[in-house]
Amino acid sequence: MTRRVVNSGYGTVSPVGNCVQESWQSLINGCSEIDVISKFDTEGFPVKVAGEVELNIDEWLESKTARRLNM
Repeated sequence: MTRRVVNSGYGTVSPVGNCVQESWQSLINGCSEIDVISKFDTEGFPVKVAGEVELNIDEWLESKTARRLNM
């Protein structure tokens, strides 16, 4: 059985934006969004900075589909 993949579009999910236009504009403006990690306790981890992503998955997927994903 052959698997086929279809790319129906393009986009980004990154610390500087969650769509191509937003990401591009942030990069043009020199935004990096690399900062001290705030989403969890970094005690015990050697790295204390990261580019954290703000994404509400419910805006993009039905809740039933989102629950099946490992996020």
